[in-house]
Amino acid sequence: MLFKGVYLRLNYVFLIVLFVSCKSSKVGDKAMTSVDRESLVRMVYNELELDESEVQLYDIKRSLNNSNEVIIVLAESENEEEEEERYTSHIVIVDGISGKIRSHFTEDSNLNGWISNAVFIDNIHVDSTNYLLTKTKEGFGVRIKFRNMSQPNPYSEERISLFVKDNNQLKKVLDAYTIHESIGEVNVNTNVCFGVFKIFENKIAFQNSSTNGYYDILVNKIETQRNFQKDESNECNPLDKVVSKKKIILKFDGKAYH
Repeated sequence: MLFKGVYLRLNYVFLIVLFVSCKSSKVGDKAMTSVDRESLVRMVYNELELDESEVQLYDIKRSLNNSNEVIIVLAESENEEEEEERYTSHIVIVDGISGKIRSHFTEDSNLNGWISNAVFIDNIHVDSTNYLLTKTKEGFGVRIKFRNMSQPNPYSEERISLFVKDNNQLKKVLDAYTIHESIGEVNVNTNVCFGVFKIFENKIAFQNSSTNGYYDILVNKIETQRNFQKDESNECNPLDKVVSKKKIILKFDGKAYH
């Protein structure tokens, strides 16, 4: 089952281009070869005892923190209701050589917010940024994008969650934080140039200061109003105006950032 707005229905879809080539490195006299992508995913399905027909692969990327590890993002269907689709998330770190799971984090839709209805999940992917969370711990992000199908009232949102591997456990330290939101009103008449959007951006940056061992996060909150209007050439183009700017600090309370 795929999310609404996706027109090809497959049991599972490999959306990411081939990222793992056969890589050989010698350990003593023995050479080790990376597992190919499809075999790696099937091994994860088997180890987690997942039904392939109920799971969608959203992303698979080599870890920036460890070249021998691969991060896999899976969405497992919880229901088959037409009005709303809910998904359990599986964030998996896999040994790229043996195919064995090193760490696994899972949440149902009540906790992760992976729910598609009028506003549906458009995309989920591993953030390519390397996040230094402490002096010794590096994390990674998973971004999820939502949108609707409305032309007169378009809506979109992007959220980020941050994960860190603590020994053999994978922990979520930032939970689905909204980094972009756009709310629009558009005249769909092609002869009329009218569109008004409110755009909210939250840009995160890690600071040198820390709380409970984790670096604080500075959030630059920017609200912009975008108006579409005709320019001197009679072309319909956007004009942006910053409405407000604000800065806040997220601190780690021992379990997560707030």
